[in-house]
Amino acid sequence: MGLVEAVALKLALPTNEPATLSALRRDALTRARQHGLPTTHQEDWKYTDLAVLQTLDFTPAAAPRAVPALPLVMPDAYRITFINGHFVARESNVGDLQIGCKVRTINAVTRDEPATFEASLRRAKTLETKVLPALNVAAAGDGVIIQLAANCVADRPLVVTFINDAREQATWSAPRIIVEAGAHSQLTLIEIHAGGDDAYCTNAFTYLATSAGAQIQHYRITADGPAATHLGQVEIELGRDAHVSNFALAVGGRLVRVDIDCELAAPGASVTLKGIFMASDGQHVDHHTRVDHRASDTTSDEIYKGIASGDGRGVFNGKVVAHAGTQRIAATQTSNNLLLSSTAEIDTKPELEIYTNDIRCTHGATLGQLDEDALFYLQARGIPRADAEALTTFGFVHALVAEIPYPEVRALAAKRVALSAPALAGVVAGLTL
Repeated sequence: MGLVEAVALKLALPTNEPATLSALRRDALTRARQHGLPTTHQEDWKYTDLAVLQTLDFTPAAAPRAVPALPLVMPDAYRITFINGHFVARESNVGDLQIGCKVRTINAVTRDEPATFEASLRRAKTLETKVLPALNVAAAGDGVIIQLAANCVADRPLVVTFINDAREQATWSAPRIIVEAGAHSQLTLIEIHAGGDDAYCTNAFTYLATSAGAQIQHYRITADGPAATHLGQVEIELGRDAHVSNFALAVGGRLVRVDIDCELAAPGASVTLKGIFMASDGQHVDHHTRVDHRASDTTSDEIYKGIASGDGRGVFNGKVVAHAGTQRIAATQTSNNLLLSSTAEIDTKPELEIYTNDIRCTHGATLGQLDEDALFYLQARGIPRADAEALTTFGFVHALVAEIPYPEVRALAAKRVALSAPALAGVVAGLTL
């Protein structure tokens, strides 16, 4: 059965959750069924076909039989780990969290404080307007709720890892991260999605809500297996003078779609979006971002870089909306893309919608191939052509990778970039990031 019906089958199973929460899930499923999965006839999905989700025989991911190696090990970090959508306590260490920082699994909150989880679900704006977030709610997946009290500054990053370890049968999971950051609190969140070689589907949702003056650094790494379908949604809601910095890296999976929706809802709010996506043979990687400036004196800065090789296809669509009645809006958006073969393709569409007049907004896109002059320069100094191409390719994204302040995350990003383009592997290994 397809993904929607597989979710419906699981939802029909008895649970111990409150009736109001079960009703919310059923309503979400009804909405998803009414609208159906997105199709290429819709403007936002014209380049990305989800037909495979109707043809595979999906089943909910089972509890793991073993714990695979974690893709990121950071000794000086809190961590919480899920495998096949199931919490793994022995690979988690949030028991010694500082006062004011509360991290709990969704299953635990649903059991102990169901009203808290239900309220968090209802806050997400895209629940009413998008099918995939609604399916995430209906699917009843586990995940994590992070609550920061006012003025709480998390003393270490928090690494949340989701690993899919499917075994021969197509599985699905619906993980969720909810962050509620109190006034003037601070958090670094590192979200990682990875998995094995068998087919599976991840429908992941991350919700970041910031009160006045809060700051969140969010690193999201999609490094799924070669047969995986990854459907990711990130919703960011910014309060007065709050700031969120989001870095998205997509380098794995057969079909990847990540939506990032930002709402700057109060004066002084600002968001920074940076991303890298790579599509090699047999891969389709699609990033859609939307930034809504709903309040005056708000700022957004966005830069995405894409690389496609073989017959890989990349998609980037970024929309910035300056709403009526706002003033002193500053927004920049850049999309730079590199094609490494004649059969590779990247479709890029930066957009501005402006309904006010006191603004500073720019956007632009580039699409090209490797610079032959740069390659000649390197070859003239004794570097073989293949290595010269690899160095130039990695140099295209190096600046964004090098900005990551955590060495372990920086190294993981560089490694995954190299793995997605085999010619890079030997060259990147010798670089100092």
